[in-house]
Amino acid sequence: MEVCGYALGSSIAPDMKVAVTAASGLLGKAVLPLLSEAIGPANVVAVVRSPENISLPGIEVRRGDYDNPAELAQALEGIDSVLIISAPIVIGADRLAQ
Repeated sequence: MEVCGYALGSSIAPDMKVAVTAASGLLGKAVLPLLSEAIGPANVVAVVRSPENISLPGIEVRRGDYDNPAELAQALEGIDSVLIISAPIVIGADRLAQ
């Protein structure tokens, strides 16, 4: 599958696990099906603050919050590559610290 001229999944080995952070947001929800189709749902992990907010067949969902480094580290255990999706930086936001 090609997205924006890039062959999605072309540099991902068949046994690699790819995590998508903020997977229950607008961009995350758009990326997950494309990535799942390109590399197979068993190779995709959705990392979200609230796992109950997302469900896609075959995709593992793990709890992970940018504000909780230990939880995020646990969510990324066994992951080979991460697509980090973050909200835009706004004045007064904590995104830089995270």
